[in-house]
Amino acid sequence: MSPAPFRSLMLTLSLCLGVYTTAGCQPPPPLSETQRSLNTVTLAQKSLATANADVGNTLTSLDKFCNKPSYSSFEQFVKYSRAVKQHGRDLQNIAAVMSDQGNTFFLQWDREIAAMTDKRLQAHAREQRESVNKSFQQIDVQGPVLRDAYQSYVSDLNNLQTFFDYDKSAQGIAAAGPLVEKFREHGGDLQHQLDIQIANVARVKDIFLAMQSR
Repeated sequence: MSPAPFRSLMLTLSLCLGVYTTAGCQPPPPLSETQRSLNTVTLAQKSLATANADVGNTLTSLDKFCNKPSYSSFEQFVKYSRAVKQHGRDLQNIAAVMSDQGNTFFLQWDREIAAMTDKRLQAHAREQRESVNKSFQQIDVQGPVLRDAYQSYVSDLNNLQTFFDYDKSAQGIAAAGPLVEKFREHGGDLQHQLDIQIANVARVKDIFLAMQSR
């Protein structure tokens, strides 16, 4: 999936129905870079939280299947497995959009700082810009770690799903025991990495909210 659908999600503008001149409805003003970035990090925050919840759902549903194997309990595991895989793809797209918008945001801010004539305020603005940039960088630093954790988890998930698709017997569950344990460990690590990124995104969102209130 390309980042294009997510860009349209970020630009959630109300459409005025009918003719503007007849209904007296004015087109909405364009979004500021701050608002655009705030919309993106809000979407990222929600997506990360949903992904975290569904990782937990896969772990819980696998435990239920292993304790009481049946077609229905396996289908629950498959359902949440699909959701987790989709979250991984969606988060990569959102990360790409965040990177693009972050670059645009900081370039515009740099231009505005360079145009300031008061040197004292200019120096203060540069310090503020650097502080915000450091918060953004934490998201970038966490990205590869989170991606690796996702890949390990999904690899285990695919192996278990394929195996149990053909063998749901007690003997099959016993044979898969070592991988199930590794899956649980990788799941715990993935949730930990998601928690870190959720906190990083929350800090950036707080910065944009503070900017909006000024």
